[in-house]
Amino acid sequence: MLGTDEETSRLSLLLQGLGITIAIAAISLMAALAANDGCSGDGTFDPNGPEARPSAYCKLTHFPGWPHTTGAEVALGLLFLVPATVVTVGGAVAIATKKRQALYWATAVALAWAIVTVILVLFAFTDYEGYV
Repeated sequence: MLGTDEETSRLSLLLQGLGITIAIAAISLMAALAANDGCSGDGTFDPNGPEARPSAYCKLTHFPGWPHTTGAEVALGLLFLVPATVVTVGGAVAIATKKRQALYWATAVALAWAIVTVILVLFAFTDYEGYV
């Protein structure tokens, strides 16, 4: 059982930060899966074939599948891992300083970043040259 208000406050910040981190990570994971699916095409052609025309987003991330270049891995990390990392760091700062504002600001930044990532998924598509 917690003995002081300080311990209760820290536990509250920890639980709040953990919940927000899980939510932001879930948003990022869903965006990554949607982007991978979008870059896979409509299933009537090979998205890695010579007649496939992937969008710039798909070329940058090397979706579908796992990226095979360092640049693509860095891009994926920036797109999908940074939001959860920002909230985690903000939560740690909030616990260390006992100031909820650090967690709230980190959440705002991470949520904005995650929203941009979700919007970018709209650019994840692969066309087929034979359709034109």
